[in-house]
Amino acid sequence: MNVLIIGPGVIGTVYGTQLGAAGHAISVVEHGNRTDVIAARGLHARDVSSGVETHAPVRVVSSAGAPDLDVVRWPYDAPISRARSGPRTPRA
Repeated sequence: MNVLIIGPGVIGTVYGTQLGAAGHAISVVEHGNRTDVIAARGLHARDVSSGVETHAPVRVVSSAGAPDLDVVRWPYDAPISRARSGPRTPRA
């Protein structure tokens, strides 16, 4: 599955890391000053209970217009104007 994370903050990082570790292709929309770190190292998350660290390689993209996406993870607080690449699809 091809997953796009818009807003790789705490929640986006957890989703992206777990999905990437499960074998899914993860892309992340550029995210301010974290972009260079994410591009170089991928996403990293550490379970505070167990201490287990999970890593997932990612592709950094400049917009949400990436082709061949199956899922888009959009945290509720991510600015809509930064990631919009076309008309919005109304919710059902």
